[in-house]
Parts: sequence; C-alpha cells; structure tokens
Amino acid sequence: MKIPALIACAAVLLGMVAPAFSQDAAPASSPEASPKRYLRFTALGKSVSGDVFYEAGGQKVPVFASAGCFSQPLPLPKDKALHLFREIPPPPNAPAGAKPQRQEVGAVEITEGTKLLVVLVPPQDITKEKIQGRSYKDSYQSHGGRTARVFNVSPKEILFRSGQKGTLQLEVGGNGVVPFEAVAYGSAAYQIAIRGTTADAWKLAENAEAAAPSNYRFFIFVAEVIDTDGKKIITSAVISDPVPENSNEDTSFVNAH
Repeated sequence: MKIPALIACAAVLLGMVAPAFSQDAAPASSPEASPKRYLRFTALGKSVSGDVFYEAGGQKVPVFASAGCFSQPLPLPKDKALHLFREIPPPPNAPAGAKPQRQEVGAVEITEGTKLLVVLVPPQDITKEKIQGRSYKDSYQSHGGRTARVFNVSPKEILFRSGQKGTLQLEVGGNGVVPFEAVAYGSAAYQIAIRGTTADAWKLAENAEAAAPSNYRFFIFVAEVIDTDGKKIITSAVISDPVPENSNEDTSFVNAH
C-alpha cells in the first residue's frame, strides 16, 4: 500500500517560515482565510529545503518541497516564470562586509490561474544542474472528492487503471482525472502500465493501492526513479487532499496529508 510520507511532510511544514500575505495572511490550518491567489509546492525524488527561495511582492519566499505532500499556500509571483535562487556565502578570504552572491538554480513557467500546483524535480547536485519543474492549475470543480488526478512525469507513455471506470492513457507530460474510490478495506487499487514494443502492447510497471477516504481527492504522480539496485523503474507517489465543505466556491486551501 502507498503510505503518504507523513514524517517528511511534517518536517517540511514545521520548517516553513510563512511569508507575509498582508491582510490575506492566515495560518495553513485556517482554510477559510487563505489567500485568494497562491501556489503550493511538491517535489519528486529529493526534497527542496529552505535555502532555495523566490521573490514575490518584493520579499524572499523560502521554498520547502517534499515528496508525498504539498506545501502551505505561498504567494504567486507577478512574472510568468518562477525563478528559484539560493545565496552563496562569500569566500573566507573575502573583504569584510562582502555580500552573498545570488545564484539562479531553476525556473518554472507559471501557467495562468489563481491556484497553482508547482511540481519540482531537484537534481542530485544543485551546484551542477538546475531544478526542473512544471506548474498546473488546480480546481475543485474539475478535481473533486473520490477522484484522482494522475500526472505522467515519466519519459514513457502510460496506461493508468483503477476500478471499472478509472482508465487513462497519458502521453509524456499529460494528466487527467479518473474516479478513485475504495473497494476493500478502505483502499483503492490501481495499476500502471507502460507502452510495449508494439502499438497495442502494454507492460505492467506497478500494481499498488492507496488509502481512499470518501471525503478526499487524490494526486498521483507517475515518474521514473532509480531503485536500490541502480535500475530505472516506473513508480508512483500519492498525495491525499481533504475536500472542504465549501469546495464549490473553489477558494479554500486544504491541508496536505
């Protein structure tokens, strides 16, 4: 069974330094008072710690992103690109008063919308490679309770199946929404297959299940990772998100689990 990364998520949420939202400011635990325009981060593979930041409203906003959960809501930048930076301390032999140097470590194109999900893919060595990422518009109207939004961030075309009606065929970079409901012991089973050598052939890559409470919606990220034997495999990460009662208004932030 896929178990949400609660320890990693708790560390991320506890380590956050909440940026100022002026009059819109509110704790993450208060969904009714969350900002009207925001983004939330998650990461695939390695986590992104608070030494990475971006700028919004003239302020530095630290980025905390971990697999298995979303960050608290953070302000959207005005630009159409989210530029990620980190500061390099001056060398030991630098003159007194020398300031840190700013280094850009990644940039993500921002899609139009007021509520966005930003998926980051950190490199093994941030000093040598850039953070990759992509943004997606989020909406309770198109992705509500008892459904899963599946993202294919792998380099393979995939076939996702859950239950009788939950089937999606996704190209590389594609995403879609399918029914996702528990059928036994409070869990929903699903399968992921990748395109085979012929047009109509599929090869099973993963057979998994995830806890599926009825008042939740789900985000499933399908990616290629390196396993403990050094082999590339296709696997998935599941984030469950409770759906608030006022979800029809599409204005509330929901806590990540």
